Amino acid sequence: MSEPGWDHYVAVTVRPWTYPARDGDRWCPALGADRKQCTIYERRPHTCRTIPARYDVPDALLVPAFRGFIDRGLASADRYECDVSSSAPAFLRGETDEGATLVESSYLEARKAGMDAAMADEPLAARILASPLLPPLRELFPQLRRAGLIAVSFHGALASAHDLGLVDDAGVRAFCSGQLALLEGEIAAAVQRKRKEDRDTTGRFRTLLAAYREMLERLAQSAV
Repeated sequence: MSEPGWDHYVAVTVRPWTYPARDGDRWCPALGADRKQCTIYERRPHTCRTIPARYDVPDALLVPAFRGFIDRGLASADRYECDVSSSAPAFLRGETDEGATLVESSYLEARKAGMDAAMADEPLAARILASPLLPPLRELFPQLRRAGLIAVSFHGALASAHDLGLVDDAGVRAFCSGQLALLEGEIAAAVQRKRKEDRDTTGRFRTLLAAYREMLERLAQSAV
């Protein structure tokens, strides 16, 4: 809810749920050991493919979004700069009250692909917003204003995707099995660390374990 001019909107996104960062140590989970190389570059999400002209940012906000990206790069501890000289390839042209025109062809294609995918996901997004895992809309915005983010288990979205035929039985089994292995590893490591600050997150992880195990059990019963 940070883009200029966007007063109220809800973004549903898949984010990793990890133990709280220590000493400000927060990184994208897809980065390699050097924290610079993307390990999923060929299948990176549409958001990554379209930065700094993110596919979910309307044309009227492309210029402030682009300027914000440049400013964040200059202010970042890991400083980065964009080439904005006259010799750089054209990216945006014709800034008006309605916004600018994106002219870089690869970004145009990636932006369209992201928008098309978002529209195709509309039935799934509607189910997620109506999920009992989320508070009612009348309570959702006040909570978002306070916290900026509401985290819920992914299993509700996975179940909805399965119901809509977007994920088959094998996909559900593979995902749940992978999550169970990760969660069990995180819990075991937390038990070894014996840190009080891990207790709340560990409890949430155990709740997730139960949810994914239940999904696998239901899938096995439906196959009988």
